Amino acid sequence: MTWYYAENNDRRGPVDEAAFGNLVRGGTIRPETLVWRDGMANWTPLAQSGYDPAVPVSPTPADETEAPRQPAVPMGVCSESGRILPRSELVEIDGKLVSAEYKHLVLQRIREGISGDGAIEDAEAIAQRVEAAGWNISASDCIGRGWMLVRRNFWLCVGSTFLVHLLIFTAGLLPPSGLILQGPLVGGLYWMILKCLRGEPATVGDAFQGFSRGWGHLIGVSLLTTLAIVPCLVPGLVAVALVNRGTGDPSIGGVLLGIALLLIGVGVAIYLTVGWIFALPLVTDKRLEFWPAMTLSRRIVGMHWWQIFGLLFLTGVLLVGILLAGVLLFFLVTAIGFGATGDPGIAVAIGVLLGFLLLLALLTLLPLAFSALMVAYEDIFRRRELT
Repeated sequence: MTWYYAENNDRRGPVDEAAFGNLVRGGTIRPETLVWRDGMANWTPLAQSGYDPAVPVSPTPADETEAPRQPAVPMGVCSESGRILPRSELVEIDGKLVSAEYKHLVLQRIREGISGDGAIEDAEAIAQRVEAAGWNISASDCIGRGWMLVRRNFWLCVGSTFLVHLLIFTAGLLPPSGLILQGPLVGGLYWMILKCLRGEPATVGDAFQGFSRGWGHLIGVSLLTTLAIVPCLVPGLVAVALVNRGTGDPSIGGVLLGIALLLIGVGVAIYLTVGWIFALPLVTDKRLEFWPAMTLSRRIVGMHWWQIFGLLFLTGVLLVGILLAGVLLFFLVTAIGFGATGDPGIAVAIGVLLGFLLLLALLTLLPLAFSALMVAYEDIFRRRELT
């Protein structure tokens, strides 16, 4: 069971039962703190929520000890800002609670025929809000929570990831179409994972919503990213090619220059890739245009670039490491099986079994990588899963 709690009119959570109990015992969550969990009709002070900790929670001492308890004020969460406000300050529009300051945005969304699960926000306003709040992530925490998400939605995550990458691979056989379709397909996969993360109903069809949620801007992100990264590698590749085309032994200076240019190009490409990593989900989630989404992503990631790089590096190491280990195990066990039995049929059977297990590992690790990244996205750009 997971809990949410209010702190300075902002929603915190989700936290599991054990962590919630630690917050109660540590005094972070007090008897008068508003809390919410699945199954509760409204936000309620902890002392009235029915929570039964190992250490009993008693109301905070007050001067008027015997004063009659006032009925709890009904509270709600603005679906746009995530702030916890009295229910009287919220209006219900399109099935969601919205505060007065965001009412015009939701109405504008309805007038433009955009579904209520999208957000119309200004990139600068988002940047200022995130910069004011600050953020820090832990790669291991994101991967752990991403794994929990995949476990809860295993077949949906695995099936959707498989279909999306199968289409990307198929389209990649015709290079122009592969480059064009990659943005909407990956952006749609991000959107489906975000819905699962927010506890909203999700289907395989949501993984293809990139073709209806700003598909042109998703293509723009994909094309611009490629056009910006490829030139970074060209000088190093050209230098290496020229050195190898020499008639005699290549000079040490030429080799070092080629390697240096190639390393610099790879470094710049990695920097840009990490900086723009949130551009696709910003298009599908916040409905931003491609350039504001790329600019916003690089600006926010730049606050703690190494943390995002660490997350991507760790998920990449897990993916590549397990695949390499699987491939080595495949050849080793196949060779041992053939040497022990001398029967190629048994060796082939063992190889097929290991190949299937390797494919299953790949299909599990890919959605884990995407889910861990979306956990980080939610932590940085704020959750809005409760309404």
